Formats: sequence, structure tokens, C-alpha cells
Amino acid sequence: MLQSCLVHITPAPSKHPITPLTLEDWVFILINTCTETLFIQHALEFCSALTGPSSELAYWGASILGSLLLVYLDDMVYTPYHYILHKSSVLFMEIHRHHHKIKNPTRGYLDAVNEHPFEMAGALALTCGVMQGCRGILTPAAVVIFVTLKAICAIVNHMGRSEVLFGGVLYSYTRHADHHRLLYKHFGQM
Repeated sequence: MLQSCLVHITPAPSKHPITPLTLEDWVFILINTCTETLFIQHALEFCSALTGPSSELAYWGASILGSLLLVYLDDMVYTPYHYILHKSSVLFMEIHRHHHKIKNPTRGYLDAVNEHPFEMAGALALTCGVMQGCRGILTPAAVVIFVTLKAICAIVNHMGRSEVLFGGVLYSYTRHADHHRLLYKHFGQM
């Protein structure tokens, strides 16, 4: 359903064929889908302890600002994590290389979640830490908006399109596509 909301604008050029998924890929996809489900359950429980301003306008203003703050801070802590996964030969070979065997990600969610389970657990632990660190200023809606944006961007980054239009906002996946092909630049998620 989500991919039907996205409008294809420009195909991303690639010289790499689509890599078929292996049994190991499917096992990692299954494990990581379960891990993400637990993360979403945690995020919803986290939301139940949050409040927000009593004024509706102030609530939604705080929610939008809070979600944008979460996006920024999450990417700020994820970028060095991802950089270390690349720069440590042991971590790259044993954990992160699995995700990069796909040079031309085009399958959306399947290619986004196709990573070593330790990598997924580390990234989501960082996200939980960012959410906890911002707890005092967040509304439940800010967390829901943030988690939704994070999921949409992960899917779009692995759809094989250079640009998509979502809800009137143009999002370019070019930086992430370059990262999959070149490996040495663009370590952030967005």
C-alpha cells in the first residue's frame, strides 16, 4: 500500500543487475522484520507515557518540531555508527557487507531490511537512545511522525528511483544510491 502512494519520477541509472535474494537474505529479512515489530511496539509504549501541550495548535507545532528534531538527531548518531561499520574491516566484512552485496537496491522494504541482524539491532538501539534523550519535549504524535518518516525514507532509499514525490514533497534517493555503489560517501540515512 505504501509503495502505491509513491509516484515514480525518474529511474535511477545503474550498471548493476538486480541481485537475487538468497536463503540467508530471507532469514535476515524475517529476523529484522520481527526486530522492527518489537521496535514499533516499544515506540508505541514509549508514546503512552508522553503528553504534550493542552492547546491543539501548540500540540501539533510541538509534534512537527519534535519529529524533525528526532529525524535530525537520529541521523546525527546513525552517521558515525554507519561510518564505523565501513571503516572497521572486521565490522564491514562480518556485519555490514551483507547489506552492500546489493549494488542496485530496487525492492524497497526487502532491500532496506536485508542487513545483518546485529546491524539492525545497533541502529534501532541508537534510535531508542535518541527518543529517550528527547523524552521531555516529545509528544506521542512526534514519535509516530518520526517513525513513519524513518520507514518511508528507508523504503524510498531502496526503491531504485532517483526521485519520488510523496505527499507533495520531492525526495531524492541519489545520495543513498551513490553510497550503495561507491561505499565511501554519504553515511547518513536521509
